[in-house]
Amino acid sequence: MFEFNHPTGGGEKKKILQFEVRHWMTNPEESLGSRSSVTDNTYMTSASNTVGNIFYGSKGFMLKEVGGWETFMGKERTPGESDKGGGDHYQNFIDAIKAGNPKKLTAPIEEGFYSCLLIHLANISYRLGRTLHIDTGKLQVIDDVEANRMFTKEYRKPYTLPENV
Repeated sequence: MFEFNHPTGGGEKKKILQFEVRHWMTNPEESLGSRSSVTDNTYMTSASNTVGNIFYGSKGFMLKEVGGWETFMGKERTPGESDKGGGDHYQNFIDAIKAGNPKKLTAPIEEGFYSCLLIHLANISYRLGRTLHIDTGKLQVIDDVEANRMFTKEYRKPYTLPENV
């Protein structure tokens, strides 16, 4: 679980981001698993389980599957915005690299960096068995040499990463 201080401070509630793994199954909320694109017994679903992502927010929740996403608002779960998905992100990334043009990306590369950073921080916290406090300006764990070492590894020569990247 991640806790983010409220941007205006003043004792407001923290913003929380929590991730759970349910051993390849997700609750069958609303229409999760009902799209024909993911119910053909592919790797995403079978007769006995459903795989997808549920994002809960303060105004409702969003369901995300390979075939698209949809939102449900309020206690009434009123259908909100939806879409068929964001396309093939892997192919988009490769096409942008081949073209040498980052403007061809469907999202800035920094979005991927920050998403991956959260995953790395969660894994480091899990492996160390403790809460981490992050200096967001330096992108380092505060007063924790052991945790900071886990952001990289020892590379065998002649392969190295430049210092201060």
